Amino acid sequence: MQISPTLRIGTVGFALIAVCYGFARFAFGLFLPQIDSDLGLGPSLSGIISGGSFAGYCIAIIASSLLTERFGARAVAVGMAGDAAVGMAGIALTPSPLILAFAVIVAGSSTGLAGSVAQIRF
Repeated sequence: MQISPTLRIGTVGFALIAVCYGFARFAFGLFLPQIDSDLGLGPSLSGIISGGSFAGYCIAIIASSLLTERFGARAVAVGMAGDAAVGMAGIALTPSPLILAFAVIVAGSSTGLAGSVAQIRF
């Protein structure tokens, strides 16, 4: 059975967006109690770091249109996957609050790049 290019791209795009929104951007909050006990963040610092995810999204949504125009939607979608992977790995392996904040921003920015997936041409 041959899978059509439309179905293949649609499936990959759906999976990328699911990973970026489900894991990279919002899963940090689910693991925050454990991360807080490991790093001793406190409520104020936890809130500031959590806000970094939204800040990363805002910056990346603007960058997405510029990057897609310059490099193409497929390249930006591949970058989105890498961005999510690096951010999630950084969150999982962080030794300090500063690196955690950076990783949360990187992971959150992957959702901003998701706009490029809708622009992929066949």
